[in-house]
Order: sequence, then C-alpha cells, then structure tokens
Amino acid sequence: GKKVYNYETLKIPFKVYIDPENPVAKIVIQDKEILLKVGEWSDWVELKFELIPHIKYLYGMVKFYLKELRPDFKLYVSPINIDPAHPALPIFNPPEYGEELVRGLGLFYTPGMAEDTKARTYDVLNDKEYWTQSQMVTKDWFRALRWHLDHFEQGFLFFYFSTLDLGQHMFWRYIDPKHPLYQKAIEEGGLDRPIETLYQQMDRALGMVLEKVDENTTLIVISDHGFASFRRCFNLNSWLLDNGYLYLIDPSKREETEYFDNVDWGRTRAYGLGINGLYLNLEGREFNGIVPKWQEDMLLRELKEKLEALVDPLTGEHPIKNAYIAKEVFKGRYVGTVAPDIILGFRRGYRASWETTCLLYTSDAADEGLGVD
Repeated sequence: GKKVYNYETLKIPFKVYIDPENPVAKIVIQDKEILLKVGEWSDWVELKFELIPHIKYLYGMVKFYLKELRPDFKLYVSPINIDPAHPALPIFNPPEYGEELVRGLGLFYTPGMAEDTKARTYDVLNDKEYWTQSQMVTKDWFRALRWHLDHFEQGFLFFYFSTLDLGQHMFWRYIDPKHPLYQKAIEEGGLDRPIETLYQQMDRALGMVLEKVDENTTLIVISDHGFASFRRCFNLNSWLLDNGYLYLIDPSKREETEYFDNVDWGRTRAYGLGINGLYLNLEGREFNGIVPKWQEDMLLRELKEKLEALVDPLTGEHPIKNAYIAKEVFKGRYVGTVAPDIILGFRRGYRASWETTCLLYTSDAADEGLGVD
C-alpha cells in the first residue's frame, strides 16, 4: 500500500549556551551558530527537515529573538517560513519568478500574514517587540516593491502591504481613549503614534510608485476595509442559547465544546456562523432543519426586533445597529440558500466575539486580548 510518513517526527534539535556573566547566548542548530544579545533578532536561519533519511528534505527558515536570559530564559522562535530559495510548496508561479525574487531580494517572509499577531495577543511579544517584528516585515515589502518597480515594464502590477491592516488591528487602542486597553497602552506600551507612522510609510510607498508611473499608467490605491474601534464583543450563539432559539445536548458542557458539536439540532431554530451571519435551521435546507417554511418570515422578524432592541448592560448601548433580513436587502441566487438569513450590522465599538461559533459567553475587548482580527 501507499507509505504514509509521520510528519510529527520532522523535528530539528538545537542547543542554547548562556554566557554566565554577559547578556549573550549562542544558539547551535544544524551546522549554524548564532550569537544574540538580549533584545536582539537573528537574520533568517535556513533549516533542513529530513523527510526521508539522507534522501529527501523539506526546507524552512526561522528567526530567533532573545527576549530574556535572567531571571528566566525566554527565546522566541518565529513560525517556520517556507524558504523561498527552496520552496517546499509551489508558492511562486512561474517557479522562475521566485528564483528572480530571491536573487534580487535575498530571503524574505513568506506567510500570507507575516506579522505575528498571535505572539502579541498571548504576550509572547510585547508592543515594542511586536512592532519590531512587524517592521521587519514592512522592510521586506519595501524591498519587494522597489524591485518590482525597477523590473516591471507593462501589464498589471498588484502590490499589497499587510502591515497597515494588521497594525491598525493591533494598535488602534493607542488612539481611542474609550478603549479598555487605552490607558495601559499609553502608560506601558512604549510606542509613539504607531498608526500615524504606518500611514506615513504608506505615503512613502505611494511616492515610490509615483516616481515610476507615466501618463499612460492608471494608479489605483485601495484599502481592503475601513477601521473603527473595537471595545466590546457580542456572542450571537450565546444570545440565541439564552433566549431559547438554540439548545445544547449537554448544557453542563456549554464552555467546553466547540463548533456546534454539542448542539441539539432537533430543538434548535437558529444559529450564528461567521462574523455576523445568523441562519435559521430550516426544513429542507439544513440537514436537521426543524423550522417550517411558513414560520420563516415570522421568526426572522422576531429575531430582528429582539436583536436590535438588545441593550449592553455595561454601557447601555444597543450593540446591534441593524439586523438586516437578507432577502429584503440583497438579491441573487445565494439569498435563502448559502447566504445568512440575517446579517448583523454592529454599532461602532462592537463586533462579534471570537467565540461566536463556539457557544461560549460574551466577553469584552479586554478579555479578547488586543482586539485583533
């Protein structure tokens, strides 16, 4: 039969030697030695994972950051990036395009979202450390933009800076005095107007492009979405559960299960899925649908009115500004099939909680970490 490889065995051991007197450590991994001072980042360290002993390898690369030596040893190792010089997956098309990039740029971040937001959310990195990491990503993007502007001749060129989007998710609390983490950010974060700096960098990128384009070139600057503060979360499934629209098989496991594995579909009439979608458990559409077609409009209107009337007990505000009944505001073949039946329009300062699809309790932005997307 077909041989299955155990990918859990793809590990690379490394050793760290700590200087007994100075804030310095030496990392030894494969045939490489990296010396780091506390607070210092390494360059890219290329690694070979042995897939088939002495025959086949997978290549990756990481960066090390020596966070602390004393009293505790803390070393950050970045997520393993695909090595663009030896890609383990086809991330370039055509392949020779990747080869050109490596020759022109050297090594660079390769994940779709290279900024390690989760490391900041879980306090692996603090604000200043995350800012440094994200700025390393930005430098990669600037190098790549310059290279493309120098080599591009005609056609359609699309270039995306991820740092502005993720930077605003991470640092909006610096500019919103009403945010629950604003005061802590100002007193302890150690950054000076990070969002303003990001926009200045985007202005610089735009200037680089304007220097290159001619009168026959159409330049379009696009934001992937807008921004506003995120202070409080709303858990739609918890609300549906508390108000008798959704039922659990074992209510005692309300906070222990995820992704609807404890839902009693035989009694559930509505459920939330995604960031702001509410679905009815309709007969003939859902696998275990129980809501008959003749009750659909009445139930949608009932849910809309109750959601829009909902009051946040902490602030006295209405978190749901509009609960749009989809078939009243949208047209198309997916309305009433795969599209949500109600789409929640949150009031500014609110959004769906991370646990919306996990049937947990409502939490606020402070419980959610930094309010990152």
